[in-house]
Amino acid sequence: MTKILFLFPNTSNDGVVSNAITILSATAKRLSCTVSYFETSFYHKKATAAQDRTISGEFKPVENSMKKRELKPYESIFADFNQTVNDFQPDIIAVSANSLEY
Repeated sequence: MTKILFLFPNTSNDGVVSNAITILSATAKRLSCTVSYFETSFYHKKATAAQDRTISGEFKPVENSMKKRELKPYESIFADFNQTVNDFQPDIIAVSANSLEY
């Protein structure tokens, strides 16, 4: 059985859903693949692209009343990803990304 690890390297500190991964993951499961998922949304990063654009005036600042989730330290992303790869041992690593450009 083929094992696929989906990777979403989110540059934001906010949770974002990758539509491509949800579609591809469902398709892979229908084809009897085993899937796993690793994303970087909840690792603390420095200023994100959206924050930089707010500071520069490109984006309008908004008040976010949602409860902030505690973020994992940025330095642990690579070790956590390597651990996921070693534990899951995927045949394929599929990467998806979002852009603020559209």
